[in-house]
Amino acid sequence: MGWQKAPQRNKEKRQKNRSSKNNNGRGVTCEFGAISQADQVLQTQISVYMKLISWYVRGLNSPSKHRMIKNLIIQEKPAIAFLQETKSSSTVIDRLSNKIWAGCSSISVDASGASGGLAILWNPQIVFLDNFHATLHLIQATFHLIGTNIHGHITNVYFPQTIQQKLDLLDTISSLNENRHFPLWIGGGDFNIIKSMEEKQGGRIRLDSDSSGFKQFLQNDRLMDIPTFNGIFNWSNMRRGAHYITSRLDRFLISDNAIYLGGEFNASIIPQGGSDHWPILLQWSRPGHYCNRPFRFEAFWFTNNNFKAVVNNAWTSYTPPEGAKMYQFQQKLKNLKHTLKAWNRTHFGNIQESQQKLEQQMRALQQKFILEGRTEEQTQQEQILWNQIEERQKQEDVLWRQKSRISWLKDGEKNTKFFHKTTIQRRMHNNITFVNNQQGEIIEAHEDMEKEFTGYFKDILTEPEGNRTEAIRAITQHIPKIINEEHNNKLLQPTSLKEVEEAMAQLKDGKAPGPDGFTTNFFHEFWDLIKAEVWDLVEESRSMHWVLLALNSTFIALVPKEAASNRPEKYRPIALCNVIYKLISKVIANRLKPLLPLLISPEQTGYVEGR
Repeated sequence: MGWQKAPQRNKEKRQKNRSSKNNNGRGVTCEFGAISQADQVLQTQISVYMKLISWYVRGLNSPSKHRMIKNLIIQEKPAIAFLQETKSSSTVIDRLSNKIWAGCSSISVDASGASGGLAILWNPQIVFLDNFHATLHLIQATFHLIGTNIHGHITNVYFPQTIQQKLDLLDTISSLNENRHFPLWIGGGDFNIIKSMEEKQGGRIRLDSDSSGFKQFLQNDRLMDIPTFNGIFNWSNMRRGAHYITSRLDRFLISDNAIYLGGEFNASIIPQGGSDHWPILLQWSRPGHYCNRPFRFEAFWFTNNNFKAVVNNAWTSYTPPEGAKMYQFQQKLKNLKHTLKAWNRTHFGNIQESQQKLEQQMRALQQKFILEGRTEEQTQQEQILWNQIEERQKQEDVLWRQKSRISWLKDGEKNTKFFHKTTIQRRMHNNITFVNNQQGEIIEAHEDMEKEFTGYFKDILTEPEGNRTEAIRAITQHIPKIINEEHNNKLLQPTSLKEVEEAMAQLKDGKAPGPDGFTTNFFHEFWDLIKAEVWDLVEESRSMHWVLLALNSTFIALVPKEAASNRPEKYRPIALCNVIYKLISKVIANRLKPLLPLLISPEQTGYVEGR
């Protein structure tokens, strides 16, 4: 086995291409698919941190395969390309690399006979690679994204066939990760393992032991498996009918600390012939659409000893404008929101950054102890720092628990990494990177996707024009009147404080808030402070038969119905309502509940408890 880093060639030709300009002043791409020029590279770095392609090419010894890879590079413009099963020597890869990707750098591992072979190709104008480690089944390197302070490690893998060899290679990758210089790690290639039967169709219906080993590897190394948003399977045996087998063998993995670097990770399958594996693409991009982040009541604020006093003071000292009870309550929430936002910036800021600064101070203090010994004052300072670090860790745990939407663990359980990983995976699952319109065209721009979704849901939620009064009367006149005057009086009677309190107690903590940003955690914790005003506004809503628009507004969240949702009808709209709206609805539901057995026929099982 041999491996080597290829030298850059045709330097004068590349410099000539970089200096060439067309009439629009843009760089010219040479006939071999040269690397995008300065303005194109800059444009890529503004919207996309980095693109990686991985492809099990099944041989690089034909001109047609060279053209396929060259066209793939031109189309996707990656910073790095992982190739597996090159069936070529390092010398051949060195010669071919600049033919298929002019100006690139490369490193490769020789094939073993007529099989195997690995290569990494990269654009030296976008990324710098160094510190290479190569074996028969992997190439690892450190990378630096040029023009940024982003460093990390990448690994191109080509897993063997036997189960024990696969498990051994997982152990090798874990060992390399334990000793890496930078926190960020990105791995990709042919892992030749499926995690579950959902990643396979056809063939033998059982999992091998390498599946459990792979899942344990992901958990122990704190890695995230990036799902491909446009499908699951990226390999097939190319057969038909009952003999057809397809599965997910190729994938990208990233370390779970990647979120701290910002941006989003998205993976997709690239439709491409020439192999029984489809190429996969990983795109690390900055968010494409910036908007003001809505206010969110954070549960970790409760960990601050002064928080309740801040809320009490803001609530009692503010006199709202004259108006309805609902309006005054909404104005007090609005004033409290501004107070909490300012207080949060002053007392918390960024929890992760604050914790890192405290840990740096602790290391500096410990270094003083090593060199100079302890003093009483420094020992007290150490205790203060420990207390602050523990407080920040507790706050971070509560923060990620709230974001993860995990409700089956008890409060107080410390598992920040689990909550963090769950949050990222949920965001990846819910992230919408493109959608097909009614004509089947792919839409990727945020504004265009917004119009497509808005138009679709307006169409299905808008009532048709016309007067339906007569049609409704024609139906309802045949429905017997079951609710008598006594029932009706109970439904319409004034609300009591006990009734409102029972309804509030039935609302669970930890649910996503509505547009006002306040969760049930706030209402439960400060119930004694606000209960009289809440009772007044619920009663006002009953007596006036309306709900203030600001309290009745909702956010619409789109939840994918299936793994590859790519059309508006493949998303389920979920309404995120304000707590006051939920409370009023719960009061009404509790009043209706005793009457439901009378209103719903015995044949129906829904809506009636116990059926």
